[in-house]
Amino acid sequence: MRAEYPGANPKVIAETVATPLEEAINGVETMMYMKSVAGSDGVLVTTVTFRPGTDPDQAQVQVQNRVAQAEARLPGGCTPSGDHHPEAVSDADPGGASVFAKREVRLAVYAQLRHAESEG
Repeated sequence: MRAEYPGANPKVIAETVATPLEEAINGVETMMYMKSVAGSDGVLVTTVTFRPGTDPDQAQVQVQNRVAQAEARLPGGCTPSGDHHPEAVSDADPGGASVFAKREVRLAVYAQLRHAESEG
């Protein structure tokens, strides 16, 4: 999932956006772990990893429901978006780690490009 808090630095995003969202998402059925990355562009990207065999559609709905519950705790001007890119990566897949790493790089580049576009 993704959230934008324009003008916020990574520390502010971590404290005021990532923490409430992670607390809400934590404990979703079949979740293995999650990772959040806050950028200097005011963007937070949180990746939630589920056990192999988890229905990705059901997992996405569960995460979206938890995010909706947390929205009241987010600062004004912060918008979690429906920009979800569910991808299935199996721990049994020897290429799984590289798929995950490629996705992380793609998201980071995408966030930087959006930041550059907004600066004109």
